[in-house]
Amino acid sequence: MDNTQNELLKRYKYLNENKELILASCIVYGIDKENIKKKIKKLKRLKATNKNLAQFIDKMLTSYKTDLKSPKAYLSSYSPSWYTNMLEELLLGDLELEDTKIYHRINTIKENEILFYQFKNMVNDLEQRRKKNQHLKRIPTFTVWKILSYVRNKYKNNKVVLSALDKYYNLDRYTVAQDDCKYGYYIEGNIEKVSHNYPNSTLYGNSYDSCVSFSYQGNKYEKEDDYFDYRDGTSLDDDFYPTQFAYDLANCEMVKNKEKVLKEYLEKVKALTNN
Repeated sequence: MDNTQNELLKRYKYLNENKELILASCIVYGIDKENIKKKIKKLKRLKATNKNLAQFIDKMLTSYKTDLKSPKAYLSSYSPSWYTNMLEELLLGDLELEDTKIYHRINTIKENEILFYQFKNMVNDLEQRRKKNQHLKRIPTFTVWKILSYVRNKYKNNKVVLSALDKYYNLDRYTVAQDDCKYGYYIEGNIEKVSHNYPNSTLYGNSYDSCVSFSYQGNKYEKEDDYFDYRDGTSLDDDFYPTQFAYDLANCEMVKNKEKVLKEYLEKVKALTNN
């Protein structure tokens, strides 16, 4: 591997090891009132025509009415602009990793017991809410993919940035689904051949072959990552992005043999996390 790919791997590993604390700054607390009220109306209509389910529906209505008064944790669809700039610096900037604002921010959180406790509480609040949802508990909450998408949303018309970010997306496809593929954000090829290891917000029946599926309705705060997006052929404006590393990354090849490069590292991270 060349120097650019080595630096890419260094930064990617840092992101992967610290993704919870990095993304914790994008957690918001709120009440999805519109969605909850729709569910309440639907249940009331159902109760009117299904008297035998009245007791069960009443319990659900009580739960939803409680939700209308109880803010919950969500991972915001967009990060604040000041924070996106920090992520951008880490992903694409010319500074050494250890000199970036995110690196110092995360170190400060880790070294401050009170701050660390507060951030971990937000992480736990978010995980607990998602685990109660049949759809969301199938999808990882904290991923490098989500971090990348905050920056991608800012530069959707920048070929250099998109190409550079693809190198990170490509690595995360292996981390998320053990897919040693050649593509980045966009899927290239037949989706039917994509491994079922990929997260999916659709609930199936007893197996993936079931013809019954239920799509996740979502909420106003979050947007689930799309691992199955196809290249749409839209032409993009080549906006200027003024860092050498971004250009080098955009023009280098995808990291090859990701199983060899990442497997042992990921196993070590998993072992440390479980201890």
